[in-house]
Amino acid sequence: MKKTTFLSFLLFLLLTACGQKQSQMPSAIMASQLPIMNETNPQPTVKITTPPATSETATPSLSQEGSVASSINSQIETECVAIILRRQFVFSCNLPQNWDYSIYPQYSKDYYEYTGERDESMYVYFFYSETDPAACISLMHESISSEGAKGYTFADGVTGLRKVIDDKDVYEEFLYHPVSGYRITLSTSKADYLAHEGELRTFLDSVAFGADRISINASKDNDKPYHLHLQNEYLQAEMTIKRDIASKAVWELENASFVFRRLELSPDGSDTKLFLIPDNFLFEKDSRTWERCKLESGITAYRAPFEEDGQSGMEYKLLRLGCTIKIYNEETEQIRELLNSIVIR
Repeated sequence: MKKTTFLSFLLFLLLTACGQKQSQMPSAIMASQLPIMNETNPQPTVKITTPPATSETATPSLSQEGSVASSINSQIETECVAIILRRQFVFSCNLPQNWDYSIYPQYSKDYYEYTGERDESMYVYFFYSETDPAACISLMHESISSEGAKGYTFADGVTGLRKVIDDKDVYEEFLYHPVSGYRITLSTSKADYLAHEGELRTFLDSVAFGADRISINASKDNDKPYHLHLQNEYLQAEMTIKRDIASKAVWELENASFVFRRLELSPDGSDTKLFLIPDNFLFEKDSRTWERCKLESGITAYRAPFEEDGQSGMEYKLLRLGCTIKIYNEETEQIRELLNSIVIR
């Protein structure tokens, strides 16, 4: 064999041996990093890292659910609504702005004037769904069975009853306010309740029943005015009541039932008062000079100064609408603002 051929053969063998050694190195390195499993070196703890939960797979704990619900409630925009009921109470709540409501029986002046009937019942429906017109919460003068009910504290501090039926397909909730005798009822599917839970809880947790006036505990939104509704046998009115306006509804007992007489409104700490009085009598001429005017709400009225029992002020007659408004003492800016917010239907 030639010298060059022999040297080439040795070089080939050397390169082959080196290649085999290099191919075994990764395995050797990996083996050196594995823990030795014997009695003196117990099996190590393996940490399993899972990917973040998505909205479809996440299941919050009970504490997380509470914080999530609280966060949702704080983000829901609401308006403060108050409704003068027919049994000496004023219902009030925080109403989500995308909700609506309807008060029954609806006012009909002809019905009450010509039949002489007085329907002492009154109920309200609060509609909360944008797609289902049957999804609503009812407010009516009815009690609930105490069986299965638990104690519940309303926003006005009164302790009442709460009954919940919560299963796979149905959700029902009943709140009973024993002082006023009114019941709030939510009856829907479980899926519908979960879809609107934040708004429903915001509304239900704010419910209050003030005796003769709006409850001061009805809302935490102390800077928001109330949209106040007055509806009885002879009058249906709406107005904006700011927080610095004191309100009181006055009833009188007549034939074993309470009859609404007037609504008293005045700025806190002020002697100025605005009385809104249902008036079904024909206007009788007197010696005063009456001036025709138009309120900002579009109502046409006649007004004239008056004096009675040592007090003076301005009287407004809304003849076609059957209503008298008397303002005692000077008409302040707050009173004029309140007067212009009144809408009579």
